[in-house]
Parts: sequence; structure tokens; C-alpha cells
Amino acid sequence: MNYKELLKEIRSVMNEELFYKPRGEEEPRPVSDPIEKVAEDILKYFKRKFPELRDTDLEFKRGKRVLHFTNFGNLSQRDEVIKDLVEDGWLSNPVVKRSMKYHRATTPFVDKTPSGKEYPIVIQLNQGGGAAKAGDDYEEEIVEIINDKAKSQGKNYEARKLGGSTKAPDVVVRSTDPETASSTTTTFEAKTTIGADFGQFQIIHNPKRIKGNQRFKQKTQTDSPVLSRIFRSIKTLLNKSCPVPTGNVSGELLKFKRRGLKQAVEEYYAEKNVDYIIINDQAYSLNDAAQAQSGLKRFKDSAKGGYLRVRRKCHGTTYSTTVAIRFDSIKSSKKYYDDDVFNKIFP
Repeated sequence: MNYKELLKEIRSVMNEELFYKPRGEEEPRPVSDPIEKVAEDILKYFKRKFPELRDTDLEFKRGKRVLHFTNFGNLSQRDEVIKDLVEDGWLSNPVVKRSMKYHRATTPFVDKTPSGKEYPIVIQLNQGGGAAKAGDDYEEEIVEIINDKAKSQGKNYEARKLGGSTKAPDVVVRSTDPETASSTTTTFEAKTTIGADFGQFQIIHNPKRIKGNQRFKQKTQTDSPVLSRIFRSIKTLLNKSCPVPTGNVSGELLKFKRRGLKQAVEEYYAEKNVDYIIINDQAYSLNDAAQAQSGLKRFKDSAKGGYLRVRRKCHGTTYSTTVAIRFDSIKSSKKYYDDDVFNKIFP
């Protein structure tokens, strides 16, 4: 694109107008209200349509062509809202977020440029409540899908959510057949995104130093051989390069690449007796036995760009400093509820 074309494109974007395109009509009608007013009207519609949302603090967060609304509850609730509005004809083209459930869809509004090009206005319903709430709800989604699928296939399995502890898997599935119940157990770790932490521990700083130059020491997960080994391998770097965490300020203190983290993650989850890890519905095996049974890719062969992030975190009135294992990306894999995967894991 040359300079004149680029300038023309910028001008067209700046001069866009909002239009409403009723079903069955070819030409969209102009809307004089700004996008914020349209978003406000959409929120009012939600509360009229769904009485259970009337006392909820729904909020328009941001967006021009994708309007982001928050505080809509868990994904199952958002899925019901989207499906209901699609059935009524107010929304179209729903998009799955995960767990075969919808979180966004296309409205009848369009953004129209002076040249006549139309861009559909999409709404996205977000949960609100932060990553911890999303992770907790995701574990419940996995339990629901596994139990529903096992029941529909007449299989004797029951999934339960554990989580809430660094020493327990997020989801445990056991056989309900009396003859195999004691020996058939399958365990899962659940992550909503590859941007999550794959093991973390807290560190504290002692200005008086401990044993010479060791100003930082590991505070939590000291009973994990894997995480303790990682801390020992980086403590010299922490003492040399990590800023001293002070005051009521959250944020990243240090980030650095580290070899061997993919293997370390598998070893860490072995300490927790986890067989598989699910990342936004895509499943990966964590050991030889799980890979042999399911045919799924190994996590250590799929994750890319491992690094450690040191971060100061706020917990309401208190603060902590954490070291977390993270990754830039991961190769795609099959979904845990795909029939060929599910039937191998749960024969």
C-alpha cells in the first residue's frame, strides 16, 4: 500500500458512520447516535429481555466494531444469552469461545465507510471477575462436558472438580463401576489460555542477606523438588538483576528465557499426579502412559518460548512476589471432547 492509499484508508476509517440493517432489508438505515449510546441501548435491551440480569452491574467496556460488555457471568450463562438472542433473530453468526459455548455474535448494526464498505458490529459478552474466576468456572465446564458425554454414551465415569490446591489436580475422573473404581482414575489440569502460569512460587527479599549474597529466598512450594530446583538455578540472577519489591505497587519485575522449562512443567505436574493438561479445550499428554493411551501430543513437544516471570502481585490488602513459568505459544492439538480422543481416554 502506497502513501496515498494509506491516507485514503485512514480518512475512510475516521469518517465511518453507524447504520442499522434490519433483517430482510438490503440497504442499512443510518443511526445518528454515537456507539456509546448504541451500547447503552443494548444493555437496556439485555435487562428487559433477561430479568435475571436486572440487578447485575453490566457494563460497556470498549470497542467500535467489537463491543465488549462485562459482568455477564460464567460462560454457560453467556452462552444461553447468545443462543436466546440468535433464536429471536436479534443476533447472528455466534462464535464459540470454548467448551462448545458461545460468547460473541453479530448484531444488525454495521459500520459503513464513505466508499460504501460495510463492517458488521459484533458484541462480545465477558465474564468479569478476573483470571482466577475464569479458571474456576472452566474447571466446572470440563466436569460438565465429561459427565454429560459419559452419560450419553452409557459409560461408568464421573468427573469431579478438585483444584483450589497446588497439590491436587483440577479435575479427577473415576470409574463408577464397582469392579474398576479403585484402579481407574484419570486426572486433568485446566488452563483457559497458553498465557497462564504453568507452576509458580513466591519469593521474599531479606535486606540483611542470608548466607552471604543470597538476598532472595523461596517462600512457597518448597516441598516441590521441581520448583525448588528452578529457584536454586536462578537465585544468583535474582540477587543480581531483580529489583527489590517495595511499596503497594503491582507489576512485572523481571522476565528471562530459560531452557528446560517444558520438561520441568511435565515433572511438576507429575508431582501432582496429573495425566493431561487442557488448554482452551486442546488436550496434551504429560507422561508416556497418557500419550500411549490417548495418542495426544506431549506438552513438552508442543509448548514454545519458555520463560520465567517475576511479578509483584496485589491480593487486596497484601502483596506477594511470585516467580511463574510461562510460554509464548503452543502447537495446536485435538480437543479433549473429540470422540476419537474421549473414547481412548475413557474406553
